[in-house]
Amino acid sequence: SNVIPGVVELEAELRGPDDAVLDRAEAAVGALAERQGGRLRRTSARPPVRCDPRLVDALESAGRALGLACRRMVSGAGHDAMIIGAFVPEAMVFVPSRGGVSHSPDEFTPPERCVDGARVLLRALLDLDESLDPPLPT
Repeated sequence: SNVIPGVVELEAELRGPDDAVLDRAEAAVGALAERQGGRLRRTSARPPVRCDPRLVDALESAGRALGLACRRMVSGAGHDAMIIGAFVPEAMVFVPSRGGVSHSPDEFTPPERCVDGARVLLRALLDLDESLDPPLPT
């Protein structure tokens, strides 16, 4: 802490659902870096992927029908859905982890919350199946 380094590298990851907001944030970070005598170098970029509205509606409706607390969330994480979403409609179900901690060794999700997530998926799939025209054969 008492040594002044010759070079400092800082990595930052900007995520969000709106390209224009991300572009403005990148420009602001770049301007700040320049004012401090540095420079911003983009190493990668992926455009936001939107979940399918019909699937999101079905998941939310299923959760509410099951009496579960629900809320829509934006996830900037690099889930498989980012890749799959380029080819097929996609949506995700998140279940609450203790203390809101995720992607950490301290993450813990009670088994009953995992079961709730599976119940939401099943209910949404059954509801979507019933709404298909024509319905899938049984």
